[in-house]
Amino acid sequence: ANVVVEPYTTSMTSNSSLVLGAERALLCAAQNGCTDLTLRHLHFEGSSSSSSAGPVLSVIGSDTTVSVQGSSFSNVHCNSSGCSALVTEGASVEFTSVHFATASSTTNGGALAVVGASATVSRCIFEDIMSEGMGGAIYTAGIGTP
Repeated sequence: ANVVVEPYTTSMTSNSSLVLGAERALLCAAQNGCTDLTLRHLHFEGSSSSSSAGPVLSVIGSDTTVSVQGSSFSNVHCNSSGCSALVTEGASVEFTSVHFATASSTTNGGALAVVGASATVSRCIFEDIMSEGMGGAIYTAGIGTP
């Protein structure tokens, strides 16, 4: 399923491929039929005073490709790896002109965690990002890790 989400959309309509999970998190998983997702010019705002259990965007599965363009993630704090985005199980993500600001993780990768998957990061800004584990802004492990 090919899903494109752009600003000024009155609702985030799901055709069973894009799931709005607990704590307003987005899940794009191959097992749910989400194979091609584009997010353009969106702003994801967390709370500066509390942490969530997991990332804002989770991308899972080898048939899953996500593109995030001209968007921002701010005030994102979580108790897992990759508070803005977690990419796993062979998924592929491309971040272009994305601003990551004020994010922290109690584990690895304050903004992004790419584990057994691939990510391309172009023209992005990382500002005030930290993690208590490895990879302050970006944590990578598995496929494509240098």
